[in-house]
Order: sequence, then structure tokens, then C-alpha cells
Amino acid sequence: MSELDEIIEMNVVVTDRAAAAPNFGTPLIASLHTNFGERVREYSTPDDLLDDGFTTSSPEYAVAQAIKSQDPTVQRFKVGRLTASFNHTLHFIPNNLTPGYVYSFTVDGVTVEYAVESGDSAADIVGEFESQLAAVSDATASNDGTTHATLTANNAGHVFSVTLPHDGGLRVLDATVVSGSTLASDLAAIDDEDPDWYALLLTLNTEDAILAAAAWCEARTKVFFPQSADWDVVDPAQTGDVASQLLAGSFTRTCGIWKRAIGSAACAAAAFATQVVTPAPGAATPAHKTLVGVPVDKLRPGERTALTNKRWTRYTSFGGFSRTFEGLTPSGRFIDVTRGVDWIKATIQQDLANYLYVNPKVPYTTSGLEGARGVIENAIRKGLATGLVADDTPIVVNMPTIEETALEDRAARIVRGASFSFRLAGAAHRFIVNGTVSV
Repeated sequence: MSELDEIIEMNVVVTDRAAAAPNFGTPLIASLHTNFGERVREYSTPDDLLDDGFTTSSPEYAVAQAIKSQDPTVQRFKVGRLTASFNHTLHFIPNNLTPGYVYSFTVDGVTVEYAVESGDSAADIVGEFESQLAAVSDATASNDGTTHATLTANNAGHVFSVTLPHDGGLRVLDATVVSGSTLASDLAAIDDEDPDWYALLLTLNTEDAILAAAAWCEARTKVFFPQSADWDVVDPAQTGDVASQLLAGSFTRTCGIWKRAIGSAACAAAAFATQVVTPAPGAATPAHKTLVGVPVDKLRPGERTALTNKRWTRYTSFGGFSRTFEGLTPSGRFIDVTRGVDWIKATIQQDLANYLYVNPKVPYTTSGLEGARGVIENAIRKGLATGLVADDTPIVVNMPTIEETALEDRAARIVRGASFSFRLAGAAHRFIVNGTVSV
């Protein structure tokens, strides 16, 4: 001990720790595979997956490619391991019996093509589909003799890559059966092992899986981006499709996108999710975004109406640009609002927790409560910088006075009655313009 230490004794407490901030930007790809034993691993590039036994034809690789192809994109993504087994099953349904109409689509690189002949019935066409689908490797083709041909993967976990004609002449339905309860248990196990992710993506987007994942995310601070090519989603008359079921449930954490493709043929949901969760909360809207590497759909007016009414996002070309529209959840809330509210809540919680930690004591006095009020206000003001909080409306934070607190609460050291209000900045997606022109 030095002489100075004898005279001036110093004890310094370093308060450089803070409550961990929740993650609002990392996507997780959930899939059935056996490439690693733990429930989840983190990656930086698609090629990192190859070191763990995935291949360039794996659906996880295609989703990762879509994620990292966006601009801007996330720095990292995760892959979660599911155990809910399935054999991918698709129904191919002819919807155009006009002689001369040519059906042309591909499944795992195999092209199926048939020109409708005079007198052909749907049964004739599905028989031809079955014959040509038999060329798809490791799959079984069949038909019901009336309305549709069926293709089922022989290997559990394989997801077909399918491109479909843009005119809607061919309908497709993902009829894969998977245990929703097992999938929900798998997601819980993934989250228990590593909860540091926010946006859920599935390699299998069948009705069972979508509904189970949507229900699971709704009870947590996660968001889910499913993708569907099911014909009934874009049919205004259909009310039993997966989009209508989500609509009936008023989910706020699921934002679906419809695409005339399946599997690695076009990972629209992965691209869309990346565009939503990469910017800071409030910095961007989900509408009017270009999805890099994803071809646009050509939709008939009725199909656009169906997607609008069922609150599913579409990806088309209009105004000279390829754009998403519009980013609603089934509840009618925009997905960026869900994320923004999650972020505000977490920021206030984190900052208040840090306020309690870095101070040896927060007194139950006017000054202590005023300090807490300032912490809440400053947390909300962080949203001004990102564009989440409107800059033209006051931020109001109310904290009870000492006189307004109850004796039993002061004894228990609980502060009740704090509240806040502010306006979200939102985003403009459309304009209605009225003009008068005279001569």
C-alpha cells in the first residue's frame, strides 16, 4: 500500500453490465434434418451449412441463399432442427380444359408438359401428369382418377422444388400431413436451447405446419413468415384455406406471402422476412420492397382481391417496379407495427432494469420516481431516431406522485400506475388524389 493509499482510500464500483437486449433481427430456419445433434446452430453464410452436411440442393441452403441475397440483409441466421416427420405431398389440379392449352411446370428439375386435346377431361389430364411425374427421383406419383395427380416424396424431410405457370391454369395444393403438436414441441425445444432469434421461417409450408407455427409464435415474442402456393388462398370464394383460417384467428405475429412456386424454386418468405427484420424497428415498411432473386407473380384481379381480403402479401410488378404489398397480419395490424411494439416494450424493460441495477438504490421518493419517468421517456425517444415514433406528437409519460401511491405498495417496494402514450410514425402505402382540370 502506498502512502497515498493510506491517506485516501479508494473503492471503485464498475457498473458496466447491462440487461441483455432482446433480438429483433435474426431469422431462424426450422427444418427436419439430422445434420447436427443440438437443436439450433448459427451461421453467417449459406456455404457455412455445407460444413455441417447440408448440400446446395438442401431446402435450408436455398432459404439461406434468399436471406443473404437481400440488400440490406442480416449478419447471421440460425437453423433449428425439427423432429416432426413428413413426406412432402402435392396435388396438381388442372383448371383449364381448353383444347390447345399447354400445361408446363417443373418439379425437382423434371419438366411436365401437356397440350390439352379436344375431348380431354380432367381425368385424362391428371393421368398424363402422373405418367410424367413418375420421372421425379425418389418420389411416388399417382392420381385420384378424377380431379388431381399426387406426388409424394419417398424420403422424409425432402421438399420438392416446383415452378408453376403464371396464368393459374394449373392449381397446386400442399397436402402434406405433419403433426402440429410435435412441431410446436420442437419449436419450444429450439427456443429453450437458444431463444436469441426473432423471425421464424419453415422449409415446409403446408397447412398443418403453418397453423401450428402461427399459434406457437402468437404466444411469444416472435414473428412468423409462411409462404404458400395453394390455389384456394387466391380464390375469393374459398373460406377453408390456410389464409382464411389464420384470418379467423386474428393472428398478429404471422405475415404470409403467396407465391406461384414451392421450395427452393422461390424462397419469397425468406426474402420478405429479411427485408422486414433487417432495418431498425420503424425504419422501413414491409410494402413496396423488391425481393432480390425472387420472380414476380402475375395475378388476376380476383386473385389480388382474395389476397387483400385474406390479408396475405403478394409480390407483383406495378408502376415499373417489382414490389411486395402489403405486409398485413391476419389481425389487420402491419407486421412492422408488431415488431415496433415488441421493440418498444423490450427497450423500456431493459432500460428500467438497468436503472435499478446501476443505482445502489432507487429511492421511493419524488426524485426516484422522476428518474424512472425520465428513463421511460428516453427509451421511447430512441424510437424517434429509427422512425418508429412520430415526431409531430408529444410523448407523454405519467408517473404517480408519492401521495398517489398506496402504503402497502411502498412497503412492498412496488410502483404502480406508471403509463405512457405516443403516436407511431407508421407509413404511407397509398395515396388518394382528387384533381380538377379545366380548359
